[in-house]
Amino acid sequence: QTSGRGRGENSWLHQTHALAFSFTLKPLEILTLTSLEAAVNVCKFLNKGQVKWPNDILNFNKQKVGGILINIIDGVAVVGVGINLSNSANDVYPGIDLELSENYKEVLPIKIYEYFLNNRIFSELVANEWNKLCAHLNSKVTLIENEKKMIGTFKKIGPHGEAQININGELKSFYNGSLVI
Repeated sequence: QTSGRGRGENSWLHQTHALAFSFTLKPLEILTLTSLEAAVNVCKFLNKGQVKWPNDILNFNKQKVGGILINIIDGVAVVGVGINLSNSANDVYPGIDLELSENYKEVLPIKIYEYFLNNRIFSELVANEWNKLCAHLNSKVTLIENEKKMIGTFKKIGPHGEAQININGELKSFYNGSLVI
């Protein structure tokens, strides 16, 4: 795969040392957790990175280096993964900074997929695993939903993958939107 897309109308800029690939699998019982499980497994495989709600992969400087998109088609999850792997002088966006072999574009997607299949996370454990890798846990965030901005403290994701944010002392749940940290 030589290109990808982001959420909504966003495009994915495919840099020199980037991967964009897709694979299929059975979605979790709670569909909304499948993309969160994918982000956790990609971060664990790379042994680098953090997650940002709803579908971003960040480096340890909290810069976006990748993302996960899920489409459910006839009961099958098509998991799209985009990751900037290294920091090159020619790259516009930061990468996760991995040592790359010559054939990484052929090998890494297969290894990530195999890792994913061997490390599926049960629905009831996804939120806990995701929260462990969250880059903005207990941090001030801005949630943008339908052009409305809400500021609060990100507390965790809930059992269905919803963002739980403390706004003025009240814990509120959000199922969509964009998060600014």
